[in-house]
Amino acid sequence: MVEESPGLEVGFWIDVGDTFAVLGRVEDTMERTQQSVTRDANLMRQATNGMVDLKGSAAEFTAFGNAAERGTQAARQEINRLERESERLTSRLERSAQVFGMTTSEIRRMDAAAKATRLDDLGLTELAGRLRMASVEMERLELSSRDVAVTGRRTGFALQQVALQAPDIVQGC
Repeated sequence: MVEESPGLEVGFWIDVGDTFAVLGRVEDTMERTQQSVTRDANLMRQATNGMVDLKGSAAEFTAFGNAAERGTQAARQEINRLERESERLTSRLERSAQVFGMTTSEIRRMDAAAKATRLDDLGLTELAGRLRMASVEMERLELSSRDVAVTGRRTGFALQQVALQAPDIVQGC
């Protein structure tokens, strides 16, 4: 042992001898094994070429995805169509319930008043006024025609009575 070098000594020497030669042989063996495995893998790939073809499967997945998308789109369109039809039906039923038992002229008067109010809200006051005036005129005409109808029924009844009594009147003269 050398006394001048600082360090810890155990008191024995390790003889490395031909260790580097052994490591070289191990490295050569590993390289040959790697080449053999690579060669065997290439042979297996060549032997199974065409046995496992995923192109068809990929095409089927794409076709399935497209069909699913078309089905979803068709279902969405059907739901939208049904919703629009249901909204229209609901509006008609609500309107029918709103005007149930009303006469045509009452419905027309109500519609005219509602539209005139909306026109006023939009600032179209001149048009709203014309609509109200037309509604009032229509109401006046309806009232006058009812009076004519009532008068006509009364006159018709009176004429019927006279016609029934006419033979008695003619014989009495």
